[in-house]
Amino acid sequence: MARTSRYNTINTSRVKEITTVEKVYKTAIYARLSVEDLGTFDEQTALVTGAIENQIFLVNEYIKTIPCLKLCGTFIDNGQSGTDFNREGFKRLMEAVKRGDINCIVVKDLSRLGRDYIETGNYLEKVFPFLGVRFISVNDGYDSHKPTKTGDNITFILKNLINDIYARDISKKIKSVYETKQKKGEFIGNYAPYGYLKSPEDKHKLIINKETAPVIRDIFQWKLNGISNLEITRKLNEQKVMSPRNYLYSKNIISSERYAKRILWNMNSINEIFSNLAYIGHMAQGKTKNDINTGIKHKNQSRDKWFVVENTHEPIIEQSVFYAVNEIINKRTDKYRQMRKGIERGKSIFVGIVYCPDCGRTLSRKNREAKNGKTYYSFICPTYAQHLSAGCSKKNIPEETLKKAVSMEITQQILLLCGIENEINAFPQINNKENELLTECTEIKQNLSRLSSRKNSLYDDFKDGLLTETEYNYTRKKCGNEINLLKLRLNEITDESDKCNKKAFSENKHFVAFENLSREMLTTLVDKIYVYHDNRIQIDFKYTVQWNGTIF
Repeated sequence: MARTSRYNTINTSRVKEITTVEKVYKTAIYARLSVEDLGTFDEQTALVTGAIENQIFLVNEYIKTIPCLKLCGTFIDNGQSGTDFNREGFKRLMEAVKRGDINCIVVKDLSRLGRDYIETGNYLEKVFPFLGVRFISVNDGYDSHKPTKTGDNITFILKNLINDIYARDISKKIKSVYETKQKKGEFIGNYAPYGYLKSPEDKHKLIINKETAPVIRDIFQWKLNGISNLEITRKLNEQKVMSPRNYLYSKNIISSERYAKRILWNMNSINEIFSNLAYIGHMAQGKTKNDINTGIKHKNQSRDKWFVVENTHEPIIEQSVFYAVNEIINKRTDKYRQMRKGIERGKSIFVGIVYCPDCGRTLSRKNREAKNGKTYYSFICPTYAQHLSAGCSKKNIPEETLKKAVSMEITQQILLLCGIENEINAFPQINNKENELLTECTEIKQNLSRLSSRKNSLYDDFKDGLLTETEYNYTRKKCGNEINLLKLRLNEITDESDKCNKKAFSENKHFVAFENLSREMLTTLVDKIYVYHDNRIQIDFKYTVQWNGTIF
């Protein structure tokens, strides 16, 4: 009997051990390469670029040595700072975790996850354990699945803190190095201005690009010939000249797939070319300040804050041509301002609400002076205005026509509502309180879904030996309590929302018998208005009235 008991004990332990070892983890590689951390920092060379592929290769080789890790995906943030977690690759990774597609994350080292001490610690100590995610940092020798000694845990915490301090310190150092290079006239941009290339011998020097420099010369010559910026953009697009971003993508200088599709030239690109001192051989940098530590960009710095160094590279345009073009631009700008001086342009109630259903941009309001001296306004698609049919289909609706159509639609909605509820003759106002309740309601529903998934997965963790019976019962009860509290709050929100709607009805009775459509009515009742090529309009209201009298 003793032998049998001993055998059973050993066998049960072995079965448990085998079960633990054979548990397969759906594993993801997370790799990040930040703007300030392209390699080993050096005071003289600023940064030495390192390939993100090296991170992926190292982690992948590690995963191959652990049988229970099954690689299910790779998530990358290339050129993203680790000082915050608002990164596209990391957000996609967390979405996969919440869906249950991933339950193990492996990184090269802790700094790849993040350099913010508090946020990184929060993920390691709270978020990942709560979601049942195993976290492995290869170079740090850290695996959340394996028990660690007290000393090892302290070391890991210190590394997290050091990463945070390092991020702040290196930001200051790099800023100083970059400013020194800018003062010397050394180019520090990610890619050269259109018409130039970075020199193969020295990436801080610009050389003329024989493929694109002729386009720059044509653009300046066309302007000298009296062609407008709008006509220049159309001319380039008609000739199918690749826009700057498309060209960079075609040469593998940038890799983002969004530049794979055709991007048309626009007037902003032309304006930037006309104002860029690089085309006469001068280096002008510092127009935008970028705080590497916080990731905040300060655009359009005043000219006195620029770093301008003359004659740093071969010019594409002669100075006489460059300044002649800019004089033409300045004269036309001054002439236009004088023409518009003293003319009060009426504000439209539709600005920012009317959209093009094809390109998604807001329609621009344009004015036309009639022979009788009266000014007429219309809304047009700005994409079509610049690029004609190459960019979008034509939309051009007179403002008065739009106003009549919208007023008629709102009147119909009012009549419908009044016919259903005689006591109520107003619309609900979507106010701040209601928005807050809607936001909280959405968050609660997301938390309920997450907690339910977590609660359902607890038994699997218990069965696999990841949780003891005590831990399983405690966590299951805790999840149940949290779910009940959230459901209770959801019911409270429903009651509060009903009260808000009733109050909004009484406060907006003046909308019923309106004579003129107002901005207040539009922003209260309407979300978006879409205008189609045949002047047909579609109104997305902030509510829906159904025949049973329900208002959403």
